[in-house]
Formats: sequence, C-alpha cells, structure tokens
Amino acid sequence: LHVLGVGTALKILLLPDHHLTTAISRDEIVGLFNTLGKLSESIGLAQKLTTMYWKDYRKQQASEAAEEAARRPASRDPNDVAALDKLRTLCASVRETQTLADDAGLLD
Repeated sequence: LHVLGVGTALKILLLPDHHLTTAISRDEIVGLFNTLGKLSESIGLAQKLTTMYWKDYRKQQASEAAEEAARRPASRDPNDVAALDKLRTLCASVRETQTLADDAGLLD
C-alpha cells in the first residue's frame, strides 16, 4: 500500500496537469493519503525518541558526575583550584548539552 502511495506521488509530480484527472484511480489516492499519514506519524515519533534520548543522556551525565564526586575524596581546602575547575567544566558541559538540545527543539 505504501509503494502505491509513493508511486502515486511520483505520478502526480511527473504527469502533465491535463492527464491527471484520468490517470489516477481511487485506490492510488487512498494509498497516497495512507502513506502521508504514516510518514507524518513517523516524524512525530522520531521527535519523541530524540527528546527521550537527550533526557536520558542528561540523567546519565549527572549520575556519572555524582559517582565521580563520591569516589573522589572531598577537599578540605575551600580554595582548591583543581576541584573548582572540574566543577566549572562539568557545569559548562551540562549547559552546552542543554543549549544544543534547546536549539534543536528537542526539549518541550
């Protein structure tokens, strides 16, 4: 049925206008609309899958950062430059990931 829909779309695009009225059957039109419906449904599901992926990715990144922080002994020095640099890098990475996802329209 989907092949019929794609074939009908090509027929509409390639045939001259004066041949269209007699060249397309009812079954071809039904096949075209079914194909368009499935295509639009697939696009919507792809967007949902992408959003789910990015949410899972952010959770995984946060979990890995928490595990790394738990493994590392806590610094007693409040001016520990290395620990502050790692924290800044991690925060920048999370912000960059969120910005990319926002720009791509993946977060709702």
